[in-house]
Amino acid sequence: MGLKSNIKRLKDLCSNYETLEFLTFLAGLLLQIPQRKNHPLLKKLMSPMRQLFFLGFLNSLSAPSKNQKVFSKEEWEEMADLLHQIEVDYFFLLGFPKNGKETKEDIEKISVTMPTFMNYFFNGPLSYQEQEIERIENIFSVFECDLIDQYDITLADFISFYDLTNDEINKNLNLVFKFTNPENWQKFTASCIEKGLHDPKDWINEAPNEIYAFANFMQNPGSFLKLDLNEINYDSISKSKYEKILKLFTFKISQKEDIVYYTENNALMESPLIRLNKNEFLPFSLKQYLNATYNFLFDFCYQIDKNKLLKQRDLFVEKKVETLFKDFFGKQASIYSNYSIDNNKSEQDLLILFKNTAIIIEVKAGSYRAPMRDPEKAYKKLQSDFKKIIQNAYDQTLRVKDAFYENESLIVRNKKKQKLDEFSTAKFRGNLYSVIVPLERFGHIQSNLLDMLEVDENDDFPWAVSLDDLEAFLLTLSKSKRKNKTQAFLQYIKVRENYHGHLLCSDELELCGLYLKRPKDFIAWSNKDEVIVTAADLTEPIEKAYSNGMGFKNERNFKAKRNKTVRILYDNR
Repeated sequence: MGLKSNIKRLKDLCSNYETLEFLTFLAGLLLQIPQRKNHPLLKKLMSPMRQLFFLGFLNSLSAPSKNQKVFSKEEWEEMADLLHQIEVDYFFLLGFPKNGKETKEDIEKISVTMPTFMNYFFNGPLSYQEQEIERIENIFSVFECDLIDQYDITLADFISFYDLTNDEINKNLNLVFKFTNPENWQKFTASCIEKGLHDPKDWINEAPNEIYAFANFMQNPGSFLKLDLNEINYDSISKSKYEKILKLFTFKISQKEDIVYYTENNALMESPLIRLNKNEFLPFSLKQYLNATYNFLFDFCYQIDKNKLLKQRDLFVEKKVETLFKDFFGKQASIYSNYSIDNNKSEQDLLILFKNTAIIIEVKAGSYRAPMRDPEKAYKKLQSDFKKIIQNAYDQTLRVKDAFYENESLIVRNKKKQKLDEFSTAKFRGNLYSVIVPLERFGHIQSNLLDMLEVDENDDFPWAVSLDDLEAFLLTLSKSKRKNKTQAFLQYIKVRENYHGHLLCSDELELCGLYLKRPKDFIAWSNKDEVIVTAADLTEPIEKAYSNGMGFKNERNFKAKRNKTVRILYDNR
């Protein structure tokens, strides 16, 4: 079977199940993705977040004659196999567009475009809730009045909706698992026996809500996500505003006979809240609500004033990177932002002088467009976006690097041409590093810069890392037990340069995690001749740091993370 027939078969399978029950079940599975390696329903899924959203979307589009509420092991196995085969179909469509008659030039372009395509369409957003919230609060703040005029909703209301919903779900989550604690179960059974109820069948009338919640969870793992609007404590947002936001992001279930491709826009990702009835709703993915909110606000503000929005986004990213490095290096380093070393002929983003080391940093807030399936067109489009962001940033860092070699001393000036510092360049020449920080990830072509970056023949590769990954790495490094954290960071970016040319990786935190947990392997692998392929479980040190309290200034559930007896919904990306 081909791609189209595999999708049609999958849609036919999905159509057997009652939509609200099916979506509730999938919502529960989404929360178990971190345990996918050992999960019987998830272990076959290579891109579980996207694949579960696709299943839900297909089901919602099918005919309304569904009546099955549960599926058999065999039925799920077939759905999982089809999801896997659909991704394989895309692999062959992208990898062999000429049916095995690809030229050497074709193969070189495919090796660049295919990993980028798969990373873009097969993976969900990889960021922590605090990072998404901070972007919403800062990038769109200059449009607050427009938002109020149009919707009578503030940015704080969008965040309050998230926090309040998250709190309500956490209450349900802890309710569900209360009686998995043997001590609580023993207390309950002992109280029944004290009342003369020796037959367990008689205990059901004594069972508290927690036991019913656990029973529902065992039947459908997403059951605890269901919320009743009349039972929510509206302390941070009014009920009317809460329902207004709920309406904005409620998924509209509608039948569609046409084939919906895996790479098409999935309306469930932009509207991840499901209305179950008049009073109840299901957050299909509450974390995806943050991503959907960002996209909604970006589109809204873009229509009002594109230039104002992009300028605010640029300012946020630049200031954020500056703050991250100032917090990490503290007073040990001299850090200059929006500076010039050529008497203000050109402005640079950030310069860090630390002992005998200089780090030249350029920040870019632009994003790359959705990749195309045709390798030739995809390559040109990707190359254009890469040149505007990564290549341009590298060229700017090279300008500063060259100045270090061409001048015995340099004068640092601010925008007003005021002299901030003057220093000798000689001591820095042995430890000059370039760092590029885009707002968004470029996936494989960012991790392995040899594929697309034009580097000066006398220069080393820069370290290109997304803003979110940079923050997570620096915070984790700061929390680590290493005695000299700044030297560890410098060692990482020095060794990291050796990976370009033999690396297959779409998530920088996989390499960061490898360094944090197995630094000797990180160094040894950088010098190997073969291609190094990283895996998702390498991020474990970063995820562990987050589950214990990573140190975000707006960190959610910090006390609950420290108190391991309390369960929380999101303790990972």
